[in-house]
Amino acid sequence: MICNTLFSCLFSHIQLLFFCNKKREETISTDQSTVSSLTPIRFLKTERKRKDIDMIRFFDAFRKSIFNKTSDLLLFTQACDAFSADDFVCPKCGRKHACSNIQSYSRHLISYENATVICRRISVRQVQCSSCHSIHAVLPDCLVPYSSYSFSFILTVLHRYFSGTKTIEDLCLHFQISVSTLYAWIRQFQKHKRLWLGILQDGETTAIFFLKELLSGAFSPDDFFSTYRFSFLQYAFTTFSNSS
Repeated sequence: MICNTLFSCLFSHIQLLFFCNKKREETISTDQSTVSSLTPIRFLKTERKRKDIDMIRFFDAFRKSIFNKTSDLLLFTQACDAFSADDFVCPKCGRKHACSNIQSYSRHLISYENATVICRRISVRQVQCSSCHSIHAVLPDCLVPYSSYSFSFILTVLHRYFSGTKTIEDLCLHFQISVSTLYAWIRQFQKHKRLWLGILQDGETTAIFFLKELLSGAFSPDDFFSTYRFSFLQYAFTTFSNSS
């Protein structure tokens, strides 16, 4: 009698556990299907709200005086002052006289002047095309897209590195950068140098010689951009050129 009672209780308990687990699985399955059906809708709504923002490169400053002991801030200001939105051709749709100034955003500009690292806040202008409604940020060549460090700052660090005048630790300490940042710049420089010169000429041209030519203006980053449609030392995102 006792055994039958215990067996009956155990069987009832197993049935209860089975029923609870089944209900739990059904609930989880329902929740997952609900999330799965809602996620694409939310994603599409997010995609519709995103703005199409591109960057416009200007290379006039580099060709004129980017390394003529002129501060990056002054080069940036002069280039922006010379820019006219009305004369701008939209690189998306090709419409002339359709762009106008709409707003600006703030970003850092880290430069190296008088043996000192200087960090400033600058205001980057944005224009919008009235035809295709695309938005473009106006970036002179003293800036590197998606980087707070100026073009001349990075080249100066690379020149010191390949010159071998300082250890890695001293170099990073002097320019206030991390070791990982330095090695990322070295990899990007070597990759873009190989693209620019080609495999054969790249093997015959030392990094220090190439940097000296670049710093002296013998090589123009406009040439690199014209070929590959992204800027030298930039991680490859879409940009457009409007240099004259």
